[in-house]
Amino acid sequence: MTEHEKYQEHIRHTHDAFCKTVIRHAAIDAARSIRSRRKREISLEYLIEEKHYPFSTTDKYFAEQSGMTSYPLFVCGQMVLLESPELAAALSALSQMEQEIIFLYYFQRLTHVFLQGTPQHNTWKFYGEQTRDRVLAYAVELTGKVRGVIRGNLYELDYPQHFRHVAAEAVQADNIILHYEKGGREQPAGLYFDGRPDPKLGAFLLYEAKPNEPEHLRELLRQEQKGRAQLAPGDFKAHVTALHDGIILAEAQRIVAGLKDLSAPNSPNKTHFMVKLSPYFVQIASSKDTDRLFSMLPYKSLCFTGMKDRHGLYAVIGKDENRDKEVRRPRASIRRQLSETKQAAAPKKAPARTKKNELEV
Repeated sequence: MTEHEKYQEHIRHTHDAFCKTVIRHAAIDAARSIRSRRKREISLEYLIEEKHYPFSTTDKYFAEQSGMTSYPLFVCGQMVLLESPELAAALSALSQMEQEIIFLYYFQRLTHVFLQGTPQHNTWKFYGEQTRDRVLAYAVELTGKVRGVIRGNLYELDYPQHFRHVAAEAVQADNIILHYEKGGREQPAGLYFDGRPDPKLGAFLLYEAKPNEPEHLRELLRQEQKGRAQLAPGDFKAHVTALHDGIILAEAQRIVAGLKDLSAPNSPNKTHFMVKLSPYFVQIASSKDTDRLFSMLPYKSLCFTGMKDRHGLYAVIGKDENRDKEVRRPRASIRRQLSETKQAAAPKKAPARTKKNELEV
């Protein structure tokens, strides 16, 4: 046996011994884990026979719901079923205009975005006035609850256009109404309040802005609802796919624009141009998304890498790279096109026949 063969045999025996040691310790850890779990667990058979715990239970939720009484309220041509007779009586005593405002706000979820000075209005305007970020905005309309699942409609909004619409049409609200456990009180919107209990009215519940022109607010909310009702239904899956593709494209365009704006190499050793990948994109992107982003950037010397003493991921190219390029559009998959063409041209097969077996007792 040569020296090389002896050395290979030695390496093989060493590796076998190492593997045996790892497997033995893994078996010891598994045995310890099983032993520890058995000390804490109690068998189902012991609970049933010794402790006499019931093996199953039957809920009575549907039986209780069948006996409940609903109180209908007709607002804006729709019927709302209320379970509380006190709430139904209180809403029926209000004027038609007040009923419509409450219906559009609480039941249709049209928020205080159209009331000036409210947190919702200020937040909606902030992203249009103070930032240049791309904003995805949606209007959510809850339609009900089916078997424990909340259902509703999702409406995509053009945020820049809707922001200008809100800024132009918002109604002033100089006063706010503070609701407490035993009543409410009105005060100017600029007056500070901290939500503490009132000595006479009890615990604080919520507050709402009081519009100076309630008729204008009602008409504004009705127009918003009417405009959404005329929209054509869309494909949610296709929308999510397009949204996902748009995020990758927007990140590629941002990196290309950032590299063009650099006048000199900005890497630590001044030999490369680099732009930091968006931390928001890095958090939500998968490895396939990163690969797609890489393929859309038109640089031969491109690489994604981290930097010493710096956080995040960077797109780095050489200083001699031509930066006057545009984003490389992804090519359509030829395999997918051939597959779709083949499926469209293939004749539909007749359903397979099945035998009906009868069971004799």
